[in-house]
Amino acid sequence: MLPSHFPEFNGYPHVHNFVARHPDMQFDDVRGMMKLPLPKFGIPAGCNFAAAAALCNLIGGISVVLYTPKDTKSGSGKRFNELVEVTPENIRLRKKLLTYSQRSRSVSAARLSIK
Repeated sequence: MLPSHFPEFNGYPHVHNFVARHPDMQFDDVRGMMKLPLPKFGIPAGCNFAAAAALCNLIGGISVVLYTPKDTKSGSGKRFNELVEVTPENIRLRKKLLTYSQRSRSVSAARLSIK
Protein backbone atom coordinates (compact mmCIF):
# COMPACT_ATOMS: atom_id res chain seq x y z
CA MET A 1 0.00 0.00 0.00
CA LEU A 2 1.41 3.33 -1.02
CA PRO A 3 0.80 6.50 1.00
CA SER A 4 -1.44 7.88 -1.76
CA HIS A 5 -3.80 4.93 -1.13
CA PHE A 6 -4.56 6.15 2.41
CA PRO A 7 -8.27 7.08 2.41
CA GLU A 8 -7.54 10.20 4.48
CA PHE A 9 -6.20 11.89 1.33
CA ASN A 10 -9.28 11.20 -0.83
CA GLY A 11 -11.05 14.40 0.20
CA TYR A 12 -8.03 16.54 -0.71
CA PRO A 13 -7.24 16.16 -4.43
CA HIS A 14 -4.20 18.47 -4.40
CA VAL A 15 -2.68 16.69 -1.41
CA HIS A 16 -3.47 13.31 -2.97
CA ASN A 17 -1.75 14.30 -6.23
CA PHE A 18 1.30 15.58 -4.33
CA VAL A 19 1.55 12.37 -2.29
CA ALA A 20 1.11 10.21 -5.41
CA ARG A 21 3.92 12.06 -7.21
CA HIS A 22 6.47 12.44 -4.42
CA PRO A 23 6.24 10.27 -1.26
CA ASP A 24 4.96 7.27 -3.23
CA MET A 25 8.05 7.39 -5.44
CA GLN A 26 10.35 7.74 -2.45
CA PHE A 27 8.72 4.83 -0.59
CA ASP A 28 9.19 2.78 -3.77
CA ASP A 29 12.89 3.72 -3.71
CA VAL A 30 13.15 2.44 -0.13
CA ARG A 31 11.27 -0.70 -1.16
CA GLY A 32 13.94 -1.24 -3.81
CA MET A 33 16.66 -0.89 -1.17
CA MET A 34 14.89 -3.47 0.99
CA LYS A 35 15.54 -6.06 -1.75
CA LEU A 36 19.27 -5.78 -1.11
CA PRO A 37 21.79 -7.35 -0.81
CA LEU A 38 21.73 -9.29 -4.07
CA PRO A 39 25.13 -10.98 -4.20
CA LYS A 40 23.99 -13.19 -7.11
CA PHE A 41 23.74 -10.00 -9.16
CA GLY A 42 26.98 -8.44 -7.91
CA ILE A 43 25.33 -6.17 -5.33
CA PRO A 44 26.74 -7.19 -1.93
CA ALA A 45 25.69 -4.00 -0.09
CA GLY A 46 22.46 -3.98 1.89
CA CYS A 47 21.91 -0.19 1.92
CA ASN A 48 20.58 -0.49 5.48
CA PHE A 49 21.87 2.90 6.60
CA ALA A 50 20.72 4.59 3.40
CA ALA A 51 17.24 3.05 3.74
CA ALA A 52 17.00 4.12 7.41
CA ALA A 53 18.11 7.65 6.48
CA ALA A 54 15.56 7.81 3.65
CA LEU A 55 12.77 6.66 5.99
CA CYS A 56 13.75 9.26 8.60
CA ASN A 57 13.73 11.93 5.88
CA LEU A 58 10.30 10.80 4.69
CA ILE A 59 8.91 10.82 8.24
CA GLY A 60 10.47 14.24 8.80
CA GLY A 61 8.86 15.60 5.65
CA ILE A 62 5.50 14.07 6.51
CA SER A 63 5.71 15.53 10.02
CA VAL A 64 6.14 19.05 8.61
CA VAL A 65 4.03 18.99 5.44
CA LEU A 66 1.15 16.56 6.05
CA TYR A 67 0.88 15.99 9.80
CA THR A 68 -1.24 18.31 11.94
CA PRO A 69 0.44 18.58 15.35
CA LYS A 70 -1.29 19.31 18.64
CA ASP A 71 0.57 22.63 18.82
CA THR A 72 0.44 24.16 15.33
CA LYS A 73 3.20 26.62 16.25
CA SER A 74 5.68 23.87 17.16
CA GLY A 75 8.98 23.51 15.33
CA SER A 76 9.94 20.70 12.97
CA GLY A 77 11.82 18.72 15.64
CA LYS A 78 8.83 18.69 17.96
CA ARG A 79 6.53 17.70 15.09
CA PHE A 80 8.82 14.81 14.15
CA ASN A 81 8.94 13.59 17.76
CA GLU A 82 5.17 13.92 18.11
CA LEU A 83 4.58 11.92 14.94
CA VAL A 84 6.82 9.04 16.02
CA GLU A 85 5.55 9.12 19.62
CA VAL A 86 3.27 6.21 20.50
CA THR A 87 -0.22 7.66 20.83
CA PRO A 88 -3.61 6.25 19.80
CA GLU A 89 -3.78 8.79 16.95
CA ASN A 90 -0.46 7.63 15.48
CA ILE A 91 -0.97 3.89 15.83
CA ARG A 92 -3.23 3.66 12.76
CA LEU A 93 -0.71 5.48 10.55
CA ARG A 94 2.12 3.31 11.85
CA LYS A 95 0.19 0.13 11.18
CA LYS A 96 -0.36 1.23 7.58
CA LEU A 97 3.32 2.06 7.09
CA LEU A 98 4.40 -1.22 8.69
CA THR A 99 1.95 -3.20 6.56
CA TYR A 100 3.27 -1.46 3.44
CA SER A 101 6.85 -2.24 4.44
CA GLN A 102 6.10 -5.90 5.19
CA ARG A 103 4.19 -6.39 1.94
CA SER A 104 7.00 -4.76 0.00
CA ARG A 105 9.58 -7.10 1.48
CA SER A 106 7.50 -10.26 0.95
CA VAL A 107 6.66 -9.32 -2.65
CA SER A 108 10.31 -8.50 -3.35
CA ALA A 109 11.50 -11.79 -1.85
CA ALA A 110 8.92 -13.78 -3.81
CA ARG A 111 9.90 -12.12 -7.08
CA LEU A 112 13.58 -12.81 -6.56
CA SER A 113 13.15 -16.24 -4.91
CA ILE A 114 15.06 -15.08 -1.85
CA LYS A 115 14.22 -16.73 1.45
